[in-house]
Amino acid sequence: DPLGRLSFFEVLTSLAIYYFRQAQVDFAVLETGLGGRFDATNVVESCVCALTPISLEHTELLGSTIAEIAQEKAAIIKHKDQGVVVAPQDPQAYRIITDRCRTYQARTCTVGEDIRYQAISQDLKGQTFEIQSPGHGRLKLEARLLGAHQMVNAAVALGVVESLQRLGFSIPREAIPKGMKKTLWPGRLEVMSCHPLVILDGAHNPASAKALVKAIQDLLPGKKVILIFGVSVDKDKRAMAGEFQKITAKIVFTQAHHPRACPLT
Repeated sequence: DPLGRLSFFEVLTSLAIYYFRQAQVDFAVLETGLGGRFDATNVVESCVCALTPISLEHTELLGSTIAEIAQEKAAIIKHKDQGVVVAPQDPQAYRIITDRCRTYQARTCTVGEDIRYQAISQDLKGQTFEIQSPGHGRLKLEARLLGAHQMVNAAVALGVVESLQRLGFSIPREAIPKGMKKTLWPGRLEVMSCHPLVILDGAHNPASAKALVKAIQDLLPGKKVILIFGVSVDKDKRAMAGEFQKITAKIVFTQAHHPRACPLT
């Protein structure tokens, strides 16, 4: 094939789309892999798309700057009937995304402008926060997901719900707090044990490492942690370790039994 071998992600995406068709699902939520123009998921004509905060990742394929990566990521915006939900972004990324939306006349919903959120309380069992949106006014929500970044994700999810409602889909108001409270995300600030306290997280780039550090500082103010740290060869381990130094008393470097694991010894 002149395009080369199929990647694992391309095969997995093809199988998923086939399965969804066979199962006759009402909705399929597809998360991009690398993201953007050449991502396998971009063959789908989505009715709503969401762009979470863009940071430097997969730079060997998507570009070495936020602007270059944003150009690739924004390519999931493809037609005027599409709802577009935009999380808080670097100014360069935000400008590129909004320019693309104007070009395709896509309707946008922006977290921080159209949808706002405010923390109320948080502990190791979860957090409570308020979201204010055009379609639902003020909503007090409870979530088992920890970290301020999960409030952003919740606001993005609400933006998707409201975009679907504008397209004529019926989603009852009570489904929002119910869905938020039931949502689990293994490997994202997951409390594995309380005595001793053991938390598992899959942060894998400098931006997510920074979000993890802030979450630990909010949850465990003044505490120093012992970090067990392993990483893949294509990740910016130096920048990540620099973030983690802010909260650690000790870092234990380890390596998974995986061909992409980076030796840190």
